[in-house]
Amino acid sequence: RHTSPGGFASGFSLGGTLWPSQQGDDEVLADYRAHAAYRQAKVAVGAELTGRALLTESGSFGERTLHQLTLGVGVATGPVWPRAFLRIPLDADLKDTGLNQVFGIALDWRF
Repeated sequence: RHTSPGGFASGFSLGGTLWPSQQGDDEVLADYRAHAAYRQAKVAVGAELTGRALLTESGSFGERTLHQLTLGVGVATGPVWPRAFLRIPLDADLKDTGLNQVFGIALDWRF
């Protein structure tokens, strides 16, 4: 993650998941995230794109991936940061299952 002196932050992360199966068809997934935010002493706003790709299956990129966009805001109250966020699925596969936007709240403890 990179944060500028003016409070702009951006970053990218990549990870993997091995999903073992008792039937012998283990799955390997790639998890990735790109984010951008603006942070000051008492407030932060940001957006992130998250995705998951199924690497052990055939098919097009669109068939093997899921993506979500998250928008959020947080306010500092000492070491505790209450946050609110809106997560929006970007793929028809998620929307077709009835999973639409998700509004959430969270507490971050910074030490």
